[in-house]
Amino acid sequence: MRSPLFAFALLLAGCTGSAASPSPPVARTDVPPPPPPAKPVGWSHAYGTNLWPWAVAVGADDRIAVIGWSGGTCDLGRFHLEVPREAGFLAWFDADGAVAGARTFTAAKPIDASIAVDATGSIAIGGSVESPLDLGDGVVAGDARSSSNGWVAKLDSKGRALWARAFASIRHSHRIHDLAMGPDGGVVVAGLLGGVAGQIALGDATLTGSAILSDAFVASLDANGGARFFSLAGTPGTRDIDQHARDVVVARSGEILVHGSHEVITDKGNTLGFDPAAYFQTFDSNGAAHPTRVVRAIDEAAVGHALALDSRGRVITVGAFKGTLDFGMGAMTTRPGRHEYTMFLAALVP
Repeated sequence: MRSPLFAFALLLAGCTGSAASPSPPVARTDVPPPPPPAKPVGWSHAYGTNLWPWAVAVGADDRIAVIGWSGGTCDLGRFHLEVPREAGFLAWFDADGAVAGARTFTAAKPIDASIAVDATGSIAIGGSVESPLDLGDGVVAGDARSSSNGWVAKLDSKGRALWARAFASIRHSHRIHDLAMGPDGGVVVAGLLGGVAGQIALGDATLTGSAILSDAFVASLDANGGARFFSLAGTPGTRDIDQHARDVVVARSGEILVHGSHEVITDKGNTLGFDPAAYFQTFDSNGAAHPTRVVRAIDEAAVGHALALDSRGRVITVGAFKGTLDFGMGAMTTRPGRHEYTMFLAALVP
């Protein structure tokens, strides 16, 4: 006869005296499903007066950097910018638009300006001015061979200038249209070289154009500002094309993509025709060019304000307005009777 202790042991083991398979687990029906991922939240802010933004970039940590022009002394968040007359400004913001830093730099009013941020938070800026550019910290970009200079500079994550380089117009004018930062901290610049057989210099290197109206060019600099290569882009050697370099991107591999537009002049009997086209060209990290891909019949639309994308898929946009501006998240209004433009920065959810 089995003892009560033996029967109790069988009960604990889930047995009845003979071997049996354990019961399958029963799915619970009272556990709620996991919540859906949170949707990104948009925002918009207005910042002071006398600020005219030119371009915006977003870093790997969603920090936002803006380059622009200031027409006078102003307050940008908790940062007071002393501007005797005119100056360029650089400002950076956290992912929610709070001002994290701001500074100015001295130059004549820029014609174009671009900005990029790399994974370490370093900032590259560039553009075109009619005088040397003084970034402070003992860093000046200028070239005595030309009163009109394209320029490119690199700053650390705190906005301190590390180096600057100038392009000189030897024959005819030029402009810097866009720049990008590579995975190794280098900077790539794309721009336009105007005029018949226009010439542009970067240090001791000189480029001579071939188009009737303008040529596109690309320059690559290493993390310390040294020139890697300096080359014509698009379809160089074709004299009947007006070329522009609009955008430049650097891949993780270091490969460089230049996108631009050009017009092919065609004979249409009694008149000359101008057929627009877009082109895409890649260079390896050493400057070797791959064949240019040309796409014709491309309609190019102008963008009213500078745009960038953050890691959450939001569109970061920056611009200036007078009166009332509403992105659907609360209207922003300038003071009545004031003629100055107010800068805005917004994160929009598509």
